[in-house]
Parts: sequence; structure tokens; C-alpha cells
Amino acid sequence: MHDEDLLLSLLLASSLSTPSASAINPAQSILSPSPPTSGGQFPNASEQDLIARLPTALSSEECFRADPDEIPRNYPFHGGPLEPLPVSAAVRCPLSAGLEVFFYAAAACNLVSACGADTEATIFSLAARREVQRGTCEAGVAALDRWQFGRAQGWVLCGEDMLWTYDQTNLLGRVRGPDASTTFQWWHENARFPAE
Repeated sequence: MHDEDLLLSLLLASSLSTPSASAINPAQSILSPSPPTSGGQFPNASEQDLIARLPTALSSEECFRADPDEIPRNYPFHGGPLEPLPVSAAVRCPLSAGLEVFFYAAAACNLVSACGADTEATIFSLAARREVQRGTCEAGVAALDRWQFGRAQGWVLCGEDMLWTYDQTNLLGRVRGPDASTTFQWWHENARFPAE
């Protein structure tokens, strides 16, 4: 069994054994109020850094500070209720065709080897709550998969609310749209190209 499969199995088991898990609505379970990433005028320094790292397809789009309730949640490794992903910045970029793109910079990223641990845990936790299995992401298919394009790679959770990571970074991306085919097409054509 691969490490990722073991982690996914543990997260699924913990989500099913948590007393409050049965009361969780899967469509709402990744959203919950959390402390704002920052206040003041947009963009602050953390948000400017995050915007500079967005895929080039978003360079001409207008982005905004994401609302606290738009920050994904996961089960902490120590157990307990869902908690928001700790972030230093979170942005939302509304696009045409009913798509919204979000990017989050996880706050806990001090060592290169530790970067991505929180973002991967968020994807695995959400996959377990949605009961999505490992598989091949294709247009219209809900699956948890590894992706690679050139030097960029990471995890992707496909569906109409799609999330992905970039290995050895603290970035978590998300696109929501009217259907899984539309979100997959946008991700496939745009999100695999992070700014260098």
C-alpha cells in the first residue's frame, strides 16, 4: 500500500468515526467560518505574494480577498472536528462561464519537505468525506489522482468543486463551476502552469 493510500484510508476511517461526521453535509463540509487571512486594503503583502504565484492564465483576471467561509476545511491529524486550512493568504478570482477560482497559501510551510502537508491533508480529507476513490481524472469524472505536467506535479481531486496541489509548495488551488467537465477543462488548460 502506498503512503498516499494509507493516508487516504486513515482519513476516511477518522471521518467516519468522528461523532459529528454523520451530521456533515458533503456539499458544505469544506466551507466554514475561519479567521480572516488578513485585514486592511487588498492586496496586502501576503496576498501580493500569492497573486504573483498564480498561473499565468489568471494574470489578466481581477481577483479579490477570499471570504473566510471560502477556506477549505479538513479533519486535523490529532482528531476532532473539521478545522479550516491555516492560510497566510486566500484569493478568489471570478471567471466567465460560471467559474470561480480560488488559491490558498497554507501558513505552515517552513521547510521544503513540510510544504504541501496541510494542502495534501485537505485534499485527502475532502476525498474521504466525498467518498471519492483513487482513479484517473477525466472530464466529468470524480476521482483523486496524481498529475504531472513538465516539472509541475501534485494531487488533484476532480469534480465540479475541484482542488489541486503543487508538490513542495504551500499552494492549494480550487475551481468551482456548473459541472465537472467545465472545471476539469479549465484546470487542464490553465492551472497546470504555475508562475515560476
